[in-house]
Amino acid sequence: MSANKIYLTQAEKLNFKNLGVSIKFYGAIGDGNADDTSAFTEALENNSRVYVPGGTYKITGELTVPENCELELARDAVLEFVPSNKRVIVDEETGNKITVNIAPEEFKCITLNPSSRLIGNRATVIVPYNFKGNAIRIASNPEDDTDCNKPRYLKDINIVKLIESGEYEGCVAALDNVTDGTALLIEGAGVDETENPSILWGVEASGLRIAGAFDYGIRCINTNYEKSGKTPWKYETKIDALIDGCRTGVYMDHYNNVRISAAIKTRQAYRVNLSNETSLKYAEHGIHLAGCKYIDLRNSRIIDKDPETDTLTVSDEFKHINLDGVCHGLMIENSLCSRTDGFNVRDYIHTTTAENFEGITILGEPSSRFVEIGNYDTANLYKNYRINSNGDMVPQEGITSTDYISCSAGATVKLKNIDLFAGTKHGLHRIVFYGYDSENDIKKYLFYVSAQDINVNNELYINDEIYFNFNKALSEFSVNTLNDNQDSSGSETNDTNTIKYFRICCDSAGLNYNSSIEVDDDKYAFKLGELKDQIHIKARYIKG
Repeated sequence: MSANKIYLTQAEKLNFKNLGVSIKFYGAIGDGNADDTSAFTEALENNSRVYVPGGTYKITGELTVPENCELELARDAVLEFVPSNKRVIVDEETGNKITVNIAPEEFKCITLNPSSRLIGNRATVIVPYNFKGNAIRIASNPEDDTDCNKPRYLKDINIVKLIESGEYEGCVAALDNVTDGTALLIEGAGVDETENPSILWGVEASGLRIAGAFDYGIRCINTNYEKSGKTPWKYETKIDALIDGCRTGVYMDHYNNVRISAAIKTRQAYRVNLSNETSLKYAEHGIHLAGCKYIDLRNSRIIDKDPETDTLTVSDEFKHINLDGVCHGLMIENSLCSRTDGFNVRDYIHTTTAENFEGITILGEPSSRFVEIGNYDTANLYKNYRINSNGDMVPQEGITSTDYISCSAGATVKLKNIDLFAGTKHGLHRIVFYGYDSENDIKKYLFYVSAQDINVNNELYINDEIYFNFNKALSEFSVNTLNDNQDSSGSETNDTNTIKYFRICCDSAGLNYNSSIEVDDDKYAFKLGELKDQIHIKARYIKG
């Protein structure tokens, strides 16, 4: 054993089977000053289970948890990364390890390879405020490895980017709207020899607490989408996280079958050098999906208000859910945001195509968004019946007639899903008007207007005194009283013969249980022989 290594303590010896090898065995100090990078690297390369007891471990290089290896941290363990922007690689020619320089955005603090685990027990990973890389990376399979049964597990860990000095030391919001880096990067599957997407089974990132001015709290990318043109299928992929202060909470690019339970809190930046006119509301997206399918967001929430002041912490340009391209099978809850009564989650979904609304499922969405509740009166339909020239209903195959509809002079009648001009028997298609004989308490036939008699101007004169006006473009007509106390034959009459009712009969294809009629503020909906159940279903709901 080399001189810089220490023996396990008695307590660690007793727990060796459960805890694995302690990082202290490889010389880690954990005082926040000594560089413990080499101790972590050596321990992870030579053991299948590595335990990190409490302490603050300064790390300057990248750490990789190899395949079939588990790294477990004590609850009071802190991994404080001070990136050197260098990477140790194996030279392909000599097989020796060499150190190369990398760009700041390429630095990956911890990488989990296939079949690896990082158990945090609520331990903390800290990166500096100006960090531009990826704090934790869950790696995809190599392109030549199509084995889908290689789960990755990341559990119970804090990933924090803190302001390091000055007035706002220890805070997690942005300074002057500046954000960088990604807290958790999850890479998509590789492709097999036929360039089909691989299938990954079991990717779990749960119990995460992400805080700081990251560009992305969680970023999921498909590294080979441009090559294969196909998205990876990731079964039993679960993400459970609290995300605070990031520019974008969750971003997914061409992913399928993922369950995300995320509480995403937006913040306003601290002003240091910006002018007072500059907005400090820097958040851009709560959840941003690009070309994704079957994403379950039912347990996700976006907290876009300051609870103390009850003011929004996002600008008007903020997109709570942003869908780029076709994103089928999205599942969310109506309580996505903290809003008052009347909140409609669909108003907070931004999409590049209305097609995305066809396959969306929203739990807890009020049915009133899809149904129009009205005060509908009874008005029956009579199939295979027509109304003759005397105003009576007689059998007629292929014709459907309505019951009496109340109206009055000057009323506007709107016909919904009623086509007087459908079919070939236009001579039988008509609107029939009735008055009311108060002495005998009966409805009295007045006249009818045949569909075939409506001229190109939609006006039909009766005895040069009254006219019937039908607007085909709007499917409506006006109700006019008989002028000069005359009926349709020119005979003298009295006020009991003013128009009080009308009925419609036409081809059954033009009048059916989907039809409805509006007479000013009164509404009538039909079903064969009975009124519909007070509900008129809208054909589609798409918010423009």
